[in-house]
Amino acid sequence: LANDIDYANNEHTPIGGNGYAAFTGKFDGNFFQIQNMKISSKPSITDAGFFGELGSARIDNLGIVGGTVTSKYDVGTETAGGIAGKADGAQLYNVYTKGTHVDNGMRTGGGLVGETTNTTIDGAYSTARVGTYSGGLIGTSNAGTTITNTYNAAVYPTHTPAIPSYAVAFGGVNGVGSTRVENSYTNSTTFASNDNVIRAKLKNVFVATPTAGKVKKLATTSPYDSLVDQHSIDSYTGMSINNDGAPDAKWRI
Repeated sequence: LANDIDYANNEHTPIGGNGYAAFTGKFDGNFFQIQNMKISSKPSITDAGFFGELGSARIDNLGIVGGTVTSKYDVGTETAGGIAGKADGAQLYNVYTKGTHVDNGMRTGGGLVGETTNTTIDGAYSTARVGTYSGGLIGTSNAGTTITNTYNAAVYPTHTPAIPSYAVAFGGVNGVGSTRVENSYTNSTTFASNDNVIRAKLKNVFVATPTAGKVKKLATTSPYDSLVDQHSIDSYTGMSINNDGAPDAKWRI
């Protein structure tokens, strides 16, 4: 991109997928934004996002801000995500979704990507407004997904009784067995739809708590969880972090 693009709530046709080949090139947003795009739920859109489907693509430095992303509700194969509906073999670096309403009524809706397989997401965050069964970052993570240096502050619907919220859901045994999550934080109820099953794949993963100044660190061995000081650099050993905004770190507290 050479500048921000504001759709002013006009329709966007997803790039790739939906009956066409997946996008397999390189796209650099140059830190500009796609603003207020609208993707409506209709029969022709099975994979909704700025990109409908990503193959062996690389997406860098792109923000999706505002707008609405929905795919048709059908038999469970539809996806929706701010950046992409579906990604298989893709790499996403320095991407984010901010304030976008993302929903497909199922667990293949995610703030960033609806469904991932053999995909890397690094240096990403989501403050999307997601549906009841959607993940703040990824709707469904299948085999070979790597999630590093991510921040999830998605907004979830309110229900009575409460329904658990999460950053990522996992697609069956293969998704659980080969998805890796490192150096990541979420404000949802739990990080994944099944934290206890995937603990061996977690490293420096933190979940917000109602306790002031404390976050829960998910551990791979007993005792499994511990409350740590949210504002102490000592709580984040092994992460690229500082407290003065120096440019050589990925995180700042």
